[in-house]
Amino acid sequence: ALPPNRASRQMQHMAEKVMQKLEPRALALQIEPLVRICARADVAEVRKSVLRLLDKIDAALLLQHMPTLLPLLSDSEHGVQRYALELLARLPPEALAHQSGALLPLLAHPHRDVRRAALGALEGLEPRALDDRAAAALLQQVQHPTFEVRRDALRLLGSLDTRRLDVGALLPLLRDENWEARWFALELLSRFGPQALAPHLDAFLLLLADDRLEGEAGFLPHSRAGRAETRKDRERRLVRDAAIRVIESCTATGS
Repeated sequence: ALPPNRASRQMQHMAEKVMQKLEPRALALQIEPLVRICARADVAEVRKSVLRLLDKIDAALLLQHMPTLLPLLSDSEHGVQRYALELLARLPPEALAHQSGALLPLLAHPHRDVRRAALGALEGLEPRALDDRAAAALLQQVQHPTFEVRRDALRLLGSLDTRRLDVGALLPLLRDENWEARWFALELLSRFGPQALAPHLDAFLLLLADDRLEGEAGFLPHSRAGRAETRKDRERRLVRDAAIRVIESCTATGS
């Protein structure tokens, strides 16, 4: 690659503009040199540009180049990581079936766009592709200080068999400052049976007494004075209703 000075950047930009005008079929003919450039270029902007070009190519043609593309997930430039994730997310789920170990740590990446791209790639996997190690890693992520990391980990945990999960690890999320985290945790807990939930009934009842759920008309804030439901009212109602479903699961009979 050319040294990263202004002249070389202008040349890179011009080359990318020319390549972007090519039809995907024409780009596909250049897939091997493009992948080599992506792997070897010293300049992050070159790697990002090539990944954007590869994203225009039929995903089936990229499969044989996965061993070259996967190391880009640990690239030093977060933009490269993001584009690599978005590219890999287009591949068939079976192609990423054994890559959850490389994808999961990126859910806690400091850059939001990388976290979202990692979630997109993981959501495309079949639930069976997330093994016990993945479940354990996700349960660790629900304690992450960044709300979006906690929420996204909960979303992925929702696709797993509850036998892989621990109710106790989810209970702290009932006190989460963000309503979405509380809601996702309750939705996940509602899938457990009475035997797992009943010992924690007090925690769910306390949630109903949380002043974040209270309205002027008991637990029906959306009916207050006949006015239209606000966004905050809706958030309270969703969490309240999810808590009620978990409580009903605790007291269900015949299980």
